[in-house]
Amino acid sequence: MNIHTNIIGPYIFEITSTSELSILNFDVLYASKHKSIETVTKDGDDILDYVSVSSGTLDIPYREMLCQFKSSKYSVGITIVQSTTPGQSEEPIYLCRGGIYELLVPTIDPFLDSPEIVALKRPYCIDGSTKIILSKLYPHSSVRLYFYPLETVNLARGLCGRLPHKRFRGSVLPSE
Repeated sequence: MNIHTNIIGPYIFEITSTSELSILNFDVLYASKHKSIETVTKDGDDILDYVSVSSGTLDIPYREMLCQFKSSKYSVGITIVQSTTPGQSEEPIYLCRGGIYELLVPTIDPFLDSPEIVALKRPYCIDGSTKIILSKLYPHSSVRLYFYPLETVNLARGLCGRLPHKRFRGSVLPSE
């Protein structure tokens, strides 16, 4: 397994529901532990009881991202929620670490006239025990979660006498 540790852009999770009913409290990172039927595709993505969870990050399968989070913490600076299903991106998302649940509060950008994209500007770490819970996954919906890094590391900056790490300043808007 090739673990990528030099991700510059975001980790992207794609969650797609084919269910006729809403699914409550869906855990994106522990999806396979809470569902009764599980299959893993050849690309390393999960298909679980009418919900598929896959990676939208180039060349990194979903399973590999989970292994990366278990082996080392990933510091998230901004989380972007994107969905073309009306109202889905406005549903509450919870962060759970150590049994403590915290609501990730969306930030509404007055200059972005796009209700299908919501920013959660709350720094946190993802590790092997973190849960990201979608409180409600609508029937026949799809959601993309973009986990942008809090900081980027470039060892060459350190060789030039500057700090090797700095805040991530790339575009936080998903591009299609």
